[in-house]
Amino acid sequence: MEKTNNYAESMKVVLMMYDGSLNYLDKAKEFRADGDIRNCNIYTNKTRDIVKELRNNLDYEIGGEMANNLDAFYKAVDMLLDLSTKRDDGYGIEEAYNMLSGVKEGWEYVAKTVAA
Repeated sequence: MEKTNNYAESMKVVLMMYDGSLNYLDKAKEFRADGDIRNCNIYTNKTRDIVKELRNNLDYEIGGEMANNLDAFYKAVDMLLDLSTKRDDGYGIEEAYNMLSGVKEGWEYVAKTVAA
C-alpha cells in the first residue's frame, strides 16, 4: 500500500508540473500575440525549466524504455522551445503545447489507474 501511495503522490507532482508548463505556454502565447517578445521568452523559459526538471527526475532503472522515450520527448520539447525563442516564432510554442498536453492525458490515465 505504501508503494501505491508514493506512486500516487508522484503522479500528482508530475501532473502539477505539466499543468504549470501548459499554463506558462498559454501566457507565452498571450504575450507573443500582444507583441511582448520579452515576456513571451520569459514564460517560454519557465516552461523549459519545468521540462528540464521532469527530464532530470526520470528513473531509468525503474522506467526502462519508457524513461528513455520520455527523455527523447523532453529533449524534443526543449528543442522546439529553444528554436521558437531563437527564431522569434510561435510555431515551437504551439507544437510544444500540443505535445505536452497530449502526454499529460497519458499521465492522467496512469494516475487514475494507480489511484484505483
